[in-house]
Amino acid sequence: MEYNNFSNYNDYELLYYARDYNEEAYNILFWKYSFLINSKIKKFNVPYLYKEDFYQEGCIILHKAIRIFDCESKMRFTTFFELLLTRHYINLMTKLGKTFRNDLKESLDDYSYTEETNDIYLLKEESYNFSELESLVYNLYFIKTWNIEDIVKEFNIEPKSLYNTKQRVAKKIREKYKA
Repeated sequence: MEYNNFSNYNDYELLYYARDYNEEAYNILFWKYSFLINSKIKKFNVPYLYKEDFYQEGCIILHKAIRIFDCESKMRFTTFFELLLTRHYINLMTKLGKTFRNDLKESLDDYSYTEETNDIYLLKEESYNFSELESLVYNLYFIKTWNIEDIVKEFNIEPKSLYNTKQRVAKKIREKYKA
């Protein structure tokens, strides 16, 4: 079995071999589903500092899915695994909650653009050139994870204005990461 030739085997064959502890079948499944795991990490906007942890958690969930999937069910394995993975990532994000965001906030002081690796880890707020309202939204919504309704109530800001500001902040952040 070759990793780049997994299309010759369907998931059910690979599951059968993997459950019999065939290392090649496991490797093919892990290689094949690594793309889905990375895609979910990207969709959840996991910060750079946590990506490796989330990837490892995804591999654990894949191993679990291989072991517990019922081949007699009408659900496809991909759908089953994606459902487990999504639920697990939602639980992780919920559990991390404020701790997750506080770690991120503290790390803003420690990380900036590094020319050696040509990566942008996390940029300080000043590097975005935010307006006063954008700075408020950045700190409350993106860093402290307040929801929009709470910000509207606390600061008496029009919801439409707040949503527009949130979009501008997100655009500035994306532009910085493209640099």
